[in-house]
Amino acid sequence: MRLALVASLLFSCFESFHGDWETASQQIYSGLNILKHLSEDERRHATNSLVDMDFEVGLTLRRLKLQILSFLAMNPMCEHPFNDLNVEETMPDMPDQFTTFNEAFAAATNLAVSVLRHSRISARCGNDLGLRELIAQQQQCLHGLVDQWNKAYEPIFLELCQSIVNKAYIGALQLRICVWKCEIMIATSLSNTEIVFDSFITQFQRITHFARHILQTDQEIRQSDGPRLQYGMGLIMALFYTATRCRDFSVRREAIAILREWPCTNGVWHSLQAAKVAEWIADIEEEYCVGMRFIPGNCRVKMQSLKVSVQKGEISVDCMQYSVKGVLNPRKANLHWR
Repeated sequence: MRLALVASLLFSCFESFHGDWETASQQIYSGLNILKHLSEDERRHATNSLVDMDFEVGLTLRRLKLQILSFLAMNPMCEHPFNDLNVEETMPDMPDQFTTFNEAFAAATNLAVSVLRHSRISARCGNDLGLRELIAQQQQCLHGLVDQWNKAYEPIFLELCQSIVNKAYIGALQLRICVWKCEIMIATSLSNTEIVFDSFITQFQRITHFARHILQTDQEIRQSDGPRLQYGMGLIMALFYTATRCRDFSVRREAIAILREWPCTNGVWHSLQAAKVAEWIADIEEEYCVGMRFIPGNCRVKMQSLKVSVQKGEISVDCMQYSVKGVLNPRKANLHWR
């Protein structure tokens, strides 16, 4: 079974890096199921012969799963082959203060999973009043958890930011960006209008500013060029989210520029693919409002309608865009990114 587990890990990594999220999902879930059975066997036989390997493989699979969830949150109209997206994982109580960065990272990861599921469910709920009421309750709960996390993280964050510039410093900033993005996703989850994102221009500016700072600092530390793997929490989604939700011309174009300047992969996310899709969305919105700093509401793409798939180097994009008369019209494109 361990051979099958390693095979699932290898295949899921391969398919993730090639953008095939559906096949990657199947391999990831297969690997997690095998890992669950192995853990049960270990407990029954009171052995822990390869517990370290199982832990590392499981950690990698869960990180890949997180990237699948983030992709589906950004593409809510894509159908998911598994039925666990509506299952909320139990969130442990937040401490008054995190004692280590790893503790804060683990809590942020669990929180991000809940936020991603919440975002996807809210985008697909339609006019189901009962479901929307449940989502509203969930929104309040997540908002409270983020507030608790911020308070618990603040002492560690300040300590790491006052230390020497190293990977710990970069990790602390990146984790903060992840939670900033989650805050916006929670706050806007029940809105049915793209105008809601105009209230978060300052937060989007902060994300792009610190994303560029992180990547420049990381490059100086590594002293190397070319594509590289992203960190566990990932910047690609945060920049894609900024480029497609923020309608301030300079901020969204800065997010796209960062994605292009530092080509990298993170699970199913590839920065150049994300930049290509975000640029296409920006172009079709801006073609009707040349010279304006902001995109009027009746020119915007309804981001909840977005559906992206990647096959053999070609990106297929489907979405709905508001017309001048306020009517939603379908928009499609096949984009080449290599």
